Amino acid sequence: MRVVLLIVFGLAACGSALAEVKSSMRIATEAEIRMVLRGTSELKASKNGWEYRQGSRVGYKISNGQMCVFQSGRQSCFTMYYDGKRLEMMDKRGNREFLN
Repeated sequence: MRVVLLIVFGLAACGSALAEVKSSMRIATEAEIRMVLRGTSELKASKNGWEYRQGSRVGYKISNGQMCVFQSGRQSCFTMYYDGKRLEMMDKRGNREFLN
């Protein structure tokens, strides 16, 4: 019984720590995404609505809270979060990755 209680309280403590970290993250603005990601100043708008680096076939769309990448005929979009220091990207499956 003690082991079960320790596991339950341990999981509860981990969950509250994770919630605290998540609560400091908020939807990133377009300006914040562009400020943190390297190379966004090199992107040039095209007629199709995507932005490209010169000579590249990889397109980007950056807006408040979202970044989409177009490559090889496929589009992938990510939700972007920012806490004032770190930029975090989350895919449609909920996988998260810090970008800086």
